[in-house]
Amino acid sequence: MKSFEGLQEFLLIGVDPQTEWYPIPNGENDQDHAINGLKKTAKELQCFLKSLQEKYEFCPEQTALVGFSAGAVIALELALHAAEEYKMVISHNGAIFANKEIPQADKKTNFVLLHTQDDACFTWTERYVPMKNALCQKGYNVISIEHPIGGHKVFDEDIITMGTYLKNKFVD
Repeated sequence: MKSFEGLQEFLLIGVDPQTEWYPIPNGENDQDHAINGLKKTAKELQCFLKSLQEKYEFCPEQTALVGFSAGAVIALELALHAAEEYKMVISHNGAIFANKEIPQADKKTNFVLLHTQDDACFTWTERYVPMKNALCQKGYNVISIEHPIGGHKVFDEDIITMGTYLKNKFVD
């Protein structure tokens, strides 16, 4: 087990949707229902996070939104369209559905994208590369960790790398 000295005091909150984060899209040309559901869920999650921030006395700038697959989709959506600035977003094999709706960067939020080229869920050419390019073109700070193979999963070494990255970003 890897420990990260300096991260003794932090709050880890795992959020699971009641049913689903959003309706599953049928590809990039048939996803309006997914985008609408995603926007609704992002607003609900933002309200939930605000209640946690008040209860535990932390602010969005002290928050990392981390998700895998659909959880990454919602984390990306929330960070891009919330008024608040989050410290970072870590997306493990996620995607942005509406790249054309990505606003110009006006926040310092870091976006860490971890993805495999053979991901069958959020494919490399249809989802990942267009998302990465759109974020970069809009001026976001994007860090990419890309694997040629591995499918739709999180690698152990990526968890260790992200733990170290979180420590470096949150501990002075």
